[in-house]
Amino acid sequence: MENEADLPNRLMGKAALAQWKANPLTEAFLAYLDRRRDNLAQAWCRGACLAEADQSEARICGHLLGLTPADVAFVYGIEDWDEEEETAE
Repeated sequence: MENEADLPNRLMGKAALAQWKANPLTEAFLAYLDRRRDNLAQAWCRGACLAEADQSEARICGHLLGLTPADVAFVYGIEDWDEEEETAE
């Protein structure tokens, strides 16, 4: 694929994903997820027995915080995504 417009989802492009993460609303959302994940981790460290839903939430928060173009590609069933090759100009 020659440019991000040809991708199934524009967030599969490194530049578009970086732009999305730099959006003030996205930054605020990611900051909330980071705090929520930290709060759950601190509760677990204090010995709290986290419900399965809380454990899943912490894991999902971590995945969203570290979102990469390859993660977006995986949603579309593209498992062998080479973001360097696909978004090169």
